[in-house]
Amino acid sequence: MVVFAHCLGEVPHDGPAPSLRTPLLWALRRLSNNLYLGVPFFFVISGYCIAATAEGTLRRGRGMATYFKRRLRRIFPPYLIVCALSVALIAVFTALGLVRLLTEGNDCFPQLGQLTPWQWLGPRGSSPGARNRFWWGVTVITLGTIVTATLSALTGDSLAGFFFDGRFLIFASGLVVYYCLHRGRGPWKRALPFVLALIVLAGAVLRYGSIAPRITRDQRVWLFEILCGAVFALVLIYLHRWDAPMMKSRALAPLRYCGRMCYSLYLVHWPITILLSHELDRLGVKGLPLTYLTTVPLGTAASVVAARLFYLRVEKPFLNPPQATAPPTPRVSAPGAGST
Repeated sequence: MVVFAHCLGEVPHDGPAPSLRTPLLWALRRLSNNLYLGVPFFFVISGYCIAATAEGTLRRGRGMATYFKRRLRRIFPPYLIVCALSVALIAVFTALGLVRLLTEGNDCFPQLGQLTPWQWLGPRGSSPGARNRFWWGVTVITLGTIVTATLSALTGDSLAGFFFDGRFLIFASGLVVYYCLHRGRGPWKRALPFVLALIVLAGAVLRYGSIAPRITRDQRVWLFEILCGAVFALVLIYLHRWDAPMMKSRALAPLRYCGRMCYSLYLVHWPITILLSHELDRLGVKGLPLTYLTTVPLGTAASVVAARLFYLRVEKPFLNPPQATAPPTPRVSAPGAGST
């Protein structure tokens, strides 16, 4: 979804187009305007994966220091390499006088001098008690997010771009999926999907109810994202029973192929799709139908090929080896405790 959205970067998304007179074109417009929902869906998946990895680390007798060490090794080297390649790409295009390919259009590369310091930088215990502290910490952060987002709505202060503007609730939906499927027991297992359903209902009432005209556009957007994230989480819980058949389905093989290198695809697709969509738009490939028939398949194919090469040459060497279970700590018996 995110790759498709960036392939459509040159197609205007604001307001209805006068030429969209057929149901098919109307559907394409609606699809184009909502492809960005791939980002909140990614937040849900991230919440699930991080919960699984963190709890797996604790269950094997490793501490959170081990978890963060493995995360840093897994994520940052490929990310920093892509950043370096992007800087080199900007420098080369500027030297060749092709800077227009980077700076023109609806979505473009930033100038190096315009980047903020944050944009340059990028965004132990094995007992049940340690794992419970992890989940209590998540609960506290979630409640803090609700309070922060509510205060922002009441005061009118924008928190756009700040993770606690309410979007952590999307991430928390992924945590709920993991907890419901792997830790929930009895009433909790039945209650958590109900909580997600309440989030969907509350989000729909706030987004589309009588209060909608009184909230800002940014607040309407993140309410819609929270609503869609909760719906996606419910779908994941419901589809869990079919995980094994879906993993064997030939029809889903392309998705599994991309999924195995999804981080590489996420890292490399943006420069490729942006440059390609800019140049094709300059050559006359305009409008939704022609863009879907030309730019989207070309941009997607080029991104997948580049992601595969990047995965094999860059990402794969930084994949973490499987974690071994830590040996149990030997217990020291009191003198004479073992005598009979």
